[in-house]
Order: sequence, then structure tokens, then C-alpha cells
Amino acid sequence: MFMNTPLQTGSATKRRVLSRTIILFLLFAFCIGSAVPVISVQADEPAAAAAKEILTPIVEVQLPPGPICVRDEPYSILVTTFIDKDIPRTGNKVIHVSKEPSGGISVKGTSSDRSVGTITPPAQISGFDLDLNPGEAAFSFTALKAGSTVLTFKATFKRKVDQALKLIKVENCDYKVEMHASDIFTGSGVTIWTVGDLATTIKGENGELKGSGDFAFDSGFTGPPCSISYSQYDNPTTITGQVDNSGELVLNFQYQPGQITEDASCPGGGGTFTQSIDLTNTGIASATFPASGGTRSIRFTYAGSDAPPGTMIITVEPSEKAGG
Repeated sequence: MFMNTPLQTGSATKRRVLSRTIILFLLFAFCIGSAVPVISVQADEPAAAAAKEILTPIVEVQLPPGPICVRDEPYSILVTTFIDKDIPRTGNKVIHVSKEPSGGISVKGTSSDRSVGTITPPAQISGFDLDLNPGEAAFSFTALKAGSTVLTFKATFKRKVDQALKLIKVENCDYKVEMHASDIFTGSGVTIWTVGDLATTIKGENGELKGSGDFAFDSGFTGPPCSISYSQYDNPTTITGQVDNSGELVLNFQYQPGQITEDASCPGGGGTFTQSIDLTNTGIASATFPASGGTRSIRFTYAGSDAPPGTMIITVEPSEKAGG
């Protein structure tokens, strides 16, 4: 009763085979199901790689304020390097992240016409002051003669290059200078006045501006019962100047004395007198203007005089602007 028949034994064998088949199928299905996350992770790796930052150098140049004049003293040129950071996206698109000054970038400077002007040094590494000016590189431009030249500044970072081109026009800077001085004294029924004018042009020679002219004065007197007349007198004046490194025009004045003759007639007597007038005694030895020109009004007191302060008005204009 408890013995298996051959048919029963065969059925049991089939059941064991079927059972093993089902187990293998379940294991295979489990393996397939567990492989899906692995495939998903591998698919994300190219997207992560595509998010790598793109770093590109950018160079910007600050030229000195114009005009650029022929002179011995070089002009300062400030170059700033930046790193532009982007993240690429599909379809050749990028997301801009930042643009920040960055030091340690090689910058080379050249002039297309070295006879007009030169750049020194020929190369710099940006970031001479990493705390205050992390991306700056300082260059100098020496203006040698009138003409035009193109300045090129090329920044290189990890084989990537950016460059800036700047056209420079160098001029023999000429200026028209007009000076007007006046002084008047009034008191006790007496009025004494003097007025003078000068107009000249200063021209650039080897970076030095120079010109000269006569500062011509007229004077007058009113105060009865006396009658006094004055001759005209001239103060020969030499003006020199230069556009300094900050872009300002600095003028210096040198005066020569002039002779004035006075004819006086009063009820008690009269006579003719001569005296020397020297504008050096006004104390106006120099004046500063923008390189584009301008006007200054300066109060002065003539040394040794009891007269109230006078006024000197100086006007400077580039020759072309002034029509000269």
C-alpha cells in the first residue's frame, strides 16, 4: 500500500522538473527586474558629464583719457582679465553662471605701429594685487609721434584665447590760451584800474607744450582835482605745459617785467614817473585744466600792493575746437 507504482513515480519526477523550472524562471525574472536600476544609473552618467563647467577668459582694457599727446612720460593702461563660467545644455545652449576677475592669466600687449607708440612690458601675468585687484595687469604706452596705432591685448587661459583691440590716436597737442587780468581800487573819491589780455597758442614739441606772447595792460585814474594818465605796458609771458598721467593739462607761466610811465598833474604839482610791473608778483605760476580744455578764475593780490585782490581768468581750448 505504501509502495509507489511506476506511474506514480513518473508523475513525481515530472513534478520535480516542473518545480525546478518554475524556480529558475522566477530567478531569471528577478534578475531582469533588479537590473533596471543599474541601467537607469548608467543612463544618468552622460548627463552628469555634460554638466561640466566651461571656463573662458575675457580681457577688458581701460585706456587713459584723451587726447593722447606726444610726450616722454608714458601713459598707464589698465588691463583686467576675467573668467566667464558657463554650463552646457542640450541643443548647443549654455547657462551663464558667473563672470569674475581672475588672476594668473597671461596677457600680451602689442602695438601695430611701433613708430607711433610702444607697449611695455610685452607681457604680464594678471593679478599683481590678488587682494585688491585680482585680475589686473598694468601696461604703459609711450607716445612717440603723431599718428594712429592699434593696441592688441591677448589673454590666454588653458589654451583658450580672448583679445581686445584698441585704436589709439597720438597727437601733437596744440592749445589756444587766453588770459585776462583785472584789478581795481576805489576809495576816497579815487578810482584806479588796470586791465590786461594775452592770447597765444602753445604747441607740442617732443611732448612739451610751449608758447609765448605779450600780456598787454591798460590802466586809468579818476579822482579830481588830479589828472593822471598811464602808458600801456607789456609783460612778455612764456607758457609751457604737458598733459600728465592723470589726463590733466598742467600749464606753467613765466613773466618778464614791463615798464609803465605815469604822467601826473595836480594843483600842488605833478611830474612823470616810471616803474616796473612784474606779474610774477601775482603769485600765479601755474594752473591745471582738463585735457579737453576749460576756464579757471583765480584771485590774486599783487605783492607789496595795498590794492584789493584782482582776478585772472585763464581759458584753454584745443586748437581744432577753437578754430585755430
